[in-house]
Amino acid sequence: KQQNLPAPRACAVGIANPITGDIIRMTNHHWTFSIAEMARKLGVSKLNVINDFTALALAIPSISKENLVQIGGKEALGFGPKAIIGAGTGLGVSGLFPVKAGLDQWVAIAGEGGHATLAAHTETEYRVIELIRQRYGHVSAERVLSGQGLVDLFLALRQLQEQAPIEVTSA
Repeated sequence: KQQNLPAPRACAVGIANPITGDIIRMTNHHWTFSIAEMARKLGVSKLNVINDFTALALAIPSISKENLVQIGGKEALGFGPKAIIGAGTGLGVSGLFPVKAGLDQWVAIAGEGGHATLAAHTETEYRVIELIRQRYGHVSAERVLSGQGLVDLFLALRQLQEQAPIEVTSA
C-alpha cells in the first residue's frame, strides 16, 4: 500500500502446526484462527496455509549444492529423497520426494515426527527419559529436541549427576 502497489490476490503462509482443516489450533501456542476468516480479513481470494517444515522442504530444490549436507553414503543423489529437521518451539520434520527426474518435480511430505515417542538406547538415556516422563507424562522426540526440551534435558542430566538443582529461564 505504501508503494502504491495493488493488494495481493493470493497469499501463502507456513505455520508450525499440522493443517487439517479450516480451524487451526496451534500445538505449541495458544493461538487459534480460521483460514477462511483470515483470508477474508486480508482481502485475498486464496490463502494457502501449510506446515512450516513442508514449506522449507519445498524450498530445498532452490538451495545450491554447496549449502546442502549429505548424510550417509558417499555421494548425494541429485534427484533423490531429501529430509529436513530442526528444533524450535517443537521438532519440525519434513521430507521431499522426487516425482519425475526429467521435469525436476517434487512432492513434500508434511509430518509431525517430533510427536513420536522418544526411545532410549542406553541406561543413561532411559533414566533421562524417565525423569522427563515424571514431569510431563508422554516423552516425545520434541520433548527434548526443542527450545524448552534442551532446558529439560540439561536439568535431567544435572539431576542424574546428583548436582544441585538450578533455575533456568529462557531468554
